[in-house]
Amino acid sequence: MVNVFKKLDGDLLITEACPVDCEFCIYSCNTAGTWMPQHTMRRVAEEYTKNDIGIRICGGEPFFNFKKLEECLDIVLEYQKPHEILIITSAVFGASERKTSDAIKILSDRKMDTMVVSCDRFHLKTVPLSSIIRTIDEAKKQGIKIILRITSDQESYSLMDELAEIIVRHNVKFEFHDGFGTYGRAELLDNALNAERIKRTEYMHNKVQEFAAKYNAETNVSSYEEQSPKRSQRKFAGWFFPTTFPNGNVYGHSECGKASLMGNINNESLSLMIERFSKTLPGYILWSEKRDFFDEMRKFLPRDSSDLFDYCRDHPLYEKTPKEAIGREHVVVRVYDDFHEFLIKAKLSARELLITFELREEDLNLVAGNRIRWLLQALRQNGVRFKICRTLPRCLFGADYNKIAETFKIPRNCYECSELFSVKDGQFRSCKPLGKTGPKLGEVENRNQVLEIFNKKRHESEPCETCKSCKYFKRKLCDGICFRLYDSKPIEIGGLQNSDMPLSNEESFNSFNGSLIKGKIISNDKNSNRIFLPVIQ
Repeated sequence: MVNVFKKLDGDLLITEACPVDCEFCIYSCNTAGTWMPQHTMRRVAEEYTKNDIGIRICGGEPFFNFKKLEECLDIVLEYQKPHEILIITSAVFGASERKTSDAIKILSDRKMDTMVVSCDRFHLKTVPLSSIIRTIDEAKKQGIKIILRITSDQESYSLMDELAEIIVRHNVKFEFHDGFGTYGRAELLDNALNAERIKRTEYMHNKVQEFAAKYNAETNVSSYEEQSPKRSQRKFAGWFFPTTFPNGNVYGHSECGKASLMGNINNESLSLMIERFSKTLPGYILWSEKRDFFDEMRKFLPRDSSDLFDYCRDHPLYEKTPKEAIGREHVVVRVYDDFHEFLIKAKLSARELLITFELREEDLNLVAGNRIRWLLQALRQNGVRFKICRTLPRCLFGADYNKIAETFKIPRNCYECSELFSVKDGQFRSCKPLGKTGPKLGEVENRNQVLEIFNKKRHESEPCETCKSCKYFKRKLCDGICFRLYDSKPIEIGGLQNSDMPLSNEESFNSFNGSLIKGKIISNDKNSNRIFLPVIQ
């Protein structure tokens, strides 16, 4: 009997709990992670099935709690056939023969046929190769096919040697990933470890062939390779891969960039979420069957961007980001905010910050520039990872503008600005200062075309009077459109809230610097958080 698979694959993150604590975990899982309630499991099974999406159960570590996993499988099997369901594990149970047998029996008793085992140098610190081999052997006894999911980097060559031999000797399938995602806990790793991807892939293939010849086995590498998603989703709908977290939040891609947030499956149908998501840029490209998602997304992003989702604002940056959403955290800062309070809270954020400085006309001066420069130096000296979203006017820094812009990587033009556009209901919208609507999805092919259209509309907007009289504006060294008046209100993003205490520029700057011990370390009693306060020379 030939199995007929679903058209798409989707992840059900049964839990964020995991005992392995991998350095490259994009979900930053730990032993205290939450589990998905049964009513949410049922909603996922029901909605995925309605939309012809097969279910891949992952985490966290699904086998961290056998009972909860069995409850989940029994619910999912009410809606899908055993061969339509995948499960990904670290095989952390493999240290014990009894636990290994019991774990795999959970699948064989339910007539499931495949288990994917993550195997890389990060997992190896907790799950040795002996546990992987024990799992492979026991799975064969119980009729379960194992696919080794191998993630590599520049420090993985010796492990690839060992895995290639295991693959050949045990005749086991594998899928090879030539790098790790730079999200979640992996943000702290050196991305240079992902270099030479093609070289590693070729090395792995050569090693499999080498051991195959040694053991007189099949030397065609393709006979050992198998992609674990059974539905071959790219054939049907690009890179769309819905992922549901334990709290019910659904993302359009397994890397869960916050711009791919679709909604909550406990509150609405998946079909409505898909319809809405397809009108965003990530959704539009993820659903495009003839395109490579990453290459297409990069066409709309600044040259130096490293986060495909965060830099393209399909959901306004000003919305509060769900806790589990991976990627940078956006905050809006006003010149008259309490920078000391902001600095303390910024140190507590585990994510890199995307910072927008929202300026009023009365902020366009060197006094405000000194405050901004102070904050940027304080953030850097206290180890806070951040990136400036929007251009800043030359009048803030005067003759020091080029030096400061280079030091803190401040965008210098609209092309480099992270807020050039957003997409809502299938239509491009310009940055907040310009306030214009633009082309529809499919009418432009890259960032340059979007910029060209909005540049033609710039003459419809007037800069403020201060900008009109500014020497930098007159010399065409600065664009006053970015610095028009705002209706400033306190904004809370991801737990960072700026105070609403409007002081004059001079009063704010003097009171802030005069009340602190310059160049010394002070502590915050409530959080026992030590911060360093720099001095502007």
